This record gives sequence, structure tokens and C-alpha cells, in this order.
Amino acid sequence: MKHLILCPIFICQIWLGYGGTWTVSNNPAIPAQFTSIPAAIASAASGDTILVSGSPTSYSGSITINKAISIIGAGYNPNLGLTTSLNLLIVSRSNVFLSGFKVNQIRLTGQNAPANLIENVTITRCDVALLIVQGLTNNSGSSAVLKRFTVRNNLLEDVTLSGNYSNRYTTLDSVWISNNIFTQFGRIGGANALTGTDKLIVEHNLFIGGNVPNKSVFGDYFFQNYLDNAVIKDNIFYASDPQGCQNCLYFNNLTFQNGANDTLPAPAGNNNIYSQNPLFGNFPVNGASFNYQFDFSLLPNSPAINAASDGTNIGISGGGQPFEIGAPPALPKITDLTLFHTAIPENGSLQIEFKAINQP
Repeated sequence: MKHLILCPIFICQIWLGYGGTWTVSNNPAIPAQFTSIPAAIASAASGDTILVSGSPTSYSGSITINKAISIIGAGYNPNLGLTTSLNLLIVSRSNVFLSGFKVNQIRLTGQNAPANLIENVTITRCDVALLIVQGLTNNSGSSAVLKRFTVRNNLLEDVTLSGNYSNRYTTLDSVWISNNIFTQFGRIGGANALTGTDKLIVEHNLFIGGNVPNKSVFGDYFFQNYLDNAVIKDNIFYASDPQGCQNCLYFNNLTFQNGANDTLPAPAGNNNIYSQNPLFGNFPVNGASFNYQFDFSLLPNSPAINAASDGTNIGISGGGQPFEIGAPPALPKITDLTLFHTAIPENGSLQIEFKAINQP
């Protein structure tokens, strides 16, 4: 007789197995098909999903995603259990979905992508220290192209959208950065070659804890390359200097505790709210670095409520997908599981009945 042992990562296979699912764990307490992410990527086919378990040990080394796959970790919030931590993720293919990781650096590069094009990439529900978009590794004048790139519901520090970073050229088209928290010294920069509108939209984000001398929110970490021709709307700039976006359109933003830079640069657009406290549930009035103990929900008398360009709240609680801080990846959640056998014979059948709900 063989006794049954179930673990959460295999239960997830019930849901995703029909799409081609692989499991990874470097934690001996959680068995899986692979102990390393590169090994799982090598076995995966386009359209497959890789589930990476939480672990007390980081998944070390450089990990390159060169296939159109989804990679989902256990989450980044240490208050909810084991996190899935990585050092470096390199994305060089289109149609990639990433969720549920704490990552030191994510790098999108067009160098090895087919036709130097990367499109349909989503990064959501992650904690990312540095996100870099890179183009070609020469200055021949040609460009890598990044299209339909979504960065949503993350904790972020620095985002460098490299229109020209270390002689790596990138053309951006339809890039959305929405409903994120930019933590201490958080900034976006390096996209100084944008033309037209709707190429880069920065909306419903919260920038906190900056106010670093001579460093604005819209300048990259390395060379202070500013943004250009972006749409900046429905964000809260709390003790984070909102200057540095050249020829950008600002709509329905709120600023507070930025001193002389509490106003937005021209052309400022319409319906911006200057020097008003957004009135969070629990946050130091002078600003601070991110902490899970803070409450970023808006009090009933907040000036940000229903003041966004879309009629929702300014900041992370507005828009189409409000940010639930620390939430794990949106996998279905099993609410009830019944096993009809405690032991089964070799080559026997196991009967399971379960109920589940979709998680937002």
C-alpha cells in the first residue's frame, strides 16, 4: 500500500496541469519536479506555467527566460509565509508573465529576442529592487522594441526604461506602469527618446519616502536620464519630488511634502491637487520608507477619493486593478478538499473532491 502525501505546489497542478505545468523547489520540505528554475525552463514549452515554491533559501544565480511562459512564485510578503526570492531575472522573449517574486533585478533585453522585439510582458505582485529595459548592445542606430509591457501591483524601487542606457537602444510602445508603490528613493527614468502620447502611461501609483537632494522621481538611478513625452496621471507624490518628466502631461495627481517642488512642471495639465495630505489610515506625516505596518487606505475625508481622471481614487486604491499590498499571486484557492481514500494500492486510482474560488 502507498500512503498519500499532498503539498500545496502539487495541488496547484490540478488547476494548471492542462496548460503544461512544471514545479520547482529548492526546499527539501516541499518536493517538486525540479530544484532549479533554469532546469524547469529548459523542459518547458511555449505556453507552459512554472510554479516556484517559497523557500528560506533564495534561488541564486542568473535566470534567463527565453520562452513564452508564465513563472509564478509563492509571493513576496514575509508576513504570509515563505517567500520566493531571486537574484536576477533576464527576459528576452515575448508573452512572458511574472508574479509572486522578491527580485533584486529584472532585466528586459532585446538583444537576443526575435527581430529585437519583446511584447506582451506582464510583471505583477512582485517586490523588485531594480527593473531595467535594455536594447541592443551596440550603437548602430537600430532599436530594440518593447510593446505592451505592463508593470502593475508591485513594490518597486528603481525603474530604468533605457531609451539610451549604456549604448543600448530601446523604443517603447504602450507601456503601462500602474498601481505600484515606489518605495524609498523610488524613481522612473531613462526613457528620454519617447515620441507621441500613450507610449508610456504612469498612473495610480504611490511614490513615497524620497526627497533625495538633486534626484527627482523621474530620473533614472544611474545617469539621471529623465522621462520625455509620458502621460502622468492619478498618482500620489508623497515626500517624493515629482519633477524631471520633460514635455509630459500631468492629470489628476496629488502632491504633498515636497517643499518648493510640490507643484508639477509645465505643461501641468488639469485637475492636479497640490500640497494636500492624502490622509492615509496610518503613515508618518513627513513621509517614510515602505513598511507593511503602514495603512495606505484613504480616510473618508481624503481629497484623493473619487478625484482621479477615471472617477476612482487617486493612487493605488483607484483604477481598474487596485493594489492589495503583499497579496500572493492570483491562483485559484482551494476552500475544501475531501480524500475518499487514505491509502491506495500500487497503480490504483485516487478519488478527490474539492471546491475552490478564484482569487482577485
